[in-house]
Amino acid sequence: MIILKQEDKNSPLYLQIYSQIKEDIKNGNLASHTKIYSKRKMATHLGVSINTIDTAYSQLLSEGFIESIPRKGYFVCEMDELVLPINATEEKNIKLPEHNNIIQNEIKADFATNGVDVENFPFNAWRRLIKNCFNEYDRNILNCSPLQGEKTLRELMAKYLYQSRGVNCRSEQIIIGAGTDNLLQILSYILDNQCTIATENPVYHEAYLFFKRMGHKVISVPVDHHGIQVSKLEEYKNIAVYITPSHQFPLGITMPISRRIQILNWASKENDRYIIEDDYDSEFRYNSKPIPSLQGIDCSGSVIYMGTFSKSIAPSLRISYMVLPEKLLSVFNAKYTGFSSAVSKIDHLVLTEFICK
Repeated sequence: MIILKQEDKNSPLYLQIYSQIKEDIKNGNLASHTKIYSKRKMATHLGVSINTIDTAYSQLLSEGFIESIPRKGYFVCEMDELVLPINATEEKNIKLPEHNNIIQNEIKADFATNGVDVENFPFNAWRRLIKNCFNEYDRNILNCSPLQGEKTLRELMAKYLYQSRGVNCRSEQIIIGAGTDNLLQILSYILDNQCTIATENPVYHEAYLFFKRMGHKVISVPVDHHGIQVSKLEEYKNIAVYITPSHQFPLGITMPISRRIQILNWASKENDRYIIEDDYDSEFRYNSKPIPSLQGIDCSGSVIYMGTFSKSIAPSLRISYMVLPEKLLSVFNAKYTGFSSAVSKIDHLVLTEFICK
């Protein structure tokens, strides 16, 4: 039985009819193959227009609750009963862990690696840049950014990385990604699953887990007071070594030039050996100038350089960058064609303007 509330302005008549018939079908009050009133008869019965019934029936037809059989009428469709999994009712009560449940005022010393200096963040400048970049007269603002990122931003990044970190690259080698994990996913896609990944021990645990999930064989190599022990890698080919030479995470070791030369020489001996240089917080040096990147002294094109703006600007920006060596750039272009940029165009433009200012 359908009951209509004429005074309910928030629920149109067709929606009330559709909802009540749908619930009767789901509850079993209208069994499979049951014939329901024709549109004209239903309109007369409820005292509404045929158009109202037509709209309600059309929605039920599109969702598969009823079917129209020519010269016979409308019938309830046959469907199986939805089977709920065991303990489904208990699972509904499961609460996700809350990561932000600590009251900020109670924190006396914050040692989190993703901390932000809220007091000194340039909110006004960032707000102004967002407003200026979101320009309705620029019709391209609604389009996706190119796969590797906006060309202007990549050109700026090439200059910035050379001046600040000694990285030698063309803008075509730079890929802009939505955080380090996004870039590791791209990199894992470029390096086939037969490629072994070697990590420092101890290491940034998320990177270790990520490579494992992507199907790579992952080995841990001990770290001494100069960084990763290169002698443990001699037997391997088709391998990529994930290291943080400027500021080893979590020990804070800076790899000296002797060990840097050693690992570069190791990589140059085989064509399928790579070094993944994660330079995640290289900007922060308190008692000396920033250490030049490993990529800047690489002569064999074996270093994959990675960095992020999570530390220098804010983690919420979710923009990181990766510099591929020339020999991997062609692999990227071949394997990654058809994918889209994971970073929004407006974020590209705002960051570009922020660097320029």
